[in-house]
Amino acid sequence: MLEQVRRLPEVFGVSREIPLTYQTRPYVDGKLVNSLYRDKHLVVFGGSKQGKTSLRKHNLKPSDYVVVQSGNSMSIGQIYASILKEAGAVIEVSEKSTTRGEKKLRVEFLAAGGLPFIAKAEGKGAAEFSQMSDSTSERRHLEIDPSDPNDVIRVLNDMNFKKFIVLEDFHYLSEDVQRQVAMDLKAFHEKSSLCFIMVGVWLESNRLVLYNGDLGGRLIPIEADRWEQEDLEAIITSGEQLLNVHFPGDVRWAILSSAQGNVGILQETCYRLCEDQEITRTCETTVDVGSAAEVTAIVQELAREQSGRYQNFLTQFIEGLVKSELEMYRWIAYVIINSSSSDLRRGLKAFEVFTRMQLVHPYRERLRFNNVLQAIKNIGKLQHQKKVQPVILDFDSSANLLRIVDSGFTLFLDSQDKQKLLEAIGLGVLPPRMPDSAFAQVNSEEEMQGDQGSLLPPAPPG
Repeated sequence: MLEQVRRLPEVFGVSREIPLTYQTRPYVDGKLVNSLYRDKHLVVFGGSKQGKTSLRKHNLKPSDYVVVQSGNSMSIGQIYASILKEAGAVIEVSEKSTTRGEKKLRVEFLAAGGLPFIAKAEGKGAAEFSQMSDSTSERRHLEIDPSDPNDVIRVLNDMNFKKFIVLEDFHYLSEDVQRQVAMDLKAFHEKSSLCFIMVGVWLESNRLVLYNGDLGGRLIPIEADRWEQEDLEAIITSGEQLLNVHFPGDVRWAILSSAQGNVGILQETCYRLCEDQEITRTCETTVDVGSAAEVTAIVQELAREQSGRYQNFLTQFIEGLVKSELEMYRWIAYVIINSSSSDLRRGLKAFEVFTRMQLVHPYRERLRFNNVLQAIKNIGKLQHQKKVQPVILDFDSSANLLRIVDSGFTLFLDSQDKQKLLEAIGLGVLPPRMPDSAFAQVNSEEEMQGDQGSLLPPAPPG
């Protein structure tokens, strides 16, 4: 008699809910939980489908926070208006305008405890407070500048709002809006007890501190991208026990190696292996699942399913921000396509991109490192302009690395004919590929020590 029957979608796969195979990582979950009590803002960052949302859902109760879903075209005022709505305020557009000519918002809310309201705002453009009629004496309204964090703080403080404010998909916001939020976080830290949790797809631990140096000491980064081999193996083992299945050694190794350290790919591969064997729930008796060949076929299928998106990305990417004779983004795409998987997982140094590009660029005598560096720095802006969601590439300015933050894109590149990809971006003649050793001098010995190496386990014997 089975102790408990579990459905396949509860155990494996990428879904809205936390999978039963969720693996707690002390170096991630533990850091997040400990940081929640330090009255600081948190930044949860990592690659696409690396468990950032599950991390938050697993460690916080729904009653602990409100969530604002960031959007590509959202302004700072729209973000703050959404926060006030989630906090329980009623928002209407006012007839009055701010000193910048933007419309104020009329905010109605229930004040904590119905205490007498004696605050009075002064100065041009300040929030205008008033009290409602006696019949609704606990409800108040005021007119605020939705872009002013001080006005937002006044409202939330008066509401006695204590929950965490989660900004999901923070990377969707334009760089200007991200910078403005970073500037405002200092005010939220100093003038209230409010704590924000920003969740974004990038691999740079101090990005918001780079936007606003005053956040140093006021913000804690949580890297969700880090998955040790034993944690990924634990997910497979947990799923085997819940479904009463067994992945033979060569299959397990193929799953781990194909996932390339991405938990989303691993989860989906395990799901499809079970699905292909018509396992939809816990088995009565233990069943062996899959083969190494099936794992390869599934990973190739995952790459094909996203191929249209990635091909469209390359088409948009090579267009760049503006037309340029040097066509920097076309040649950055060349370097990416013509790089090995290990290079892409490690990340490409800006000077390494320049060195590789210089070997083949038609205007190599005019090409300068600053041309390449400036183009790489604007990769985030380019993807925002092209509405690439989620983002695929990211530049870590602190480590000076161009990185792929969508592991599916790496799978896609691995599954494609490089020559055809180059033809698709207008570079039909493939120059001879330089061996990786030719670029070893780009990274100093000290820099190479920071490379965590491959996440792949050793191949099984035989």
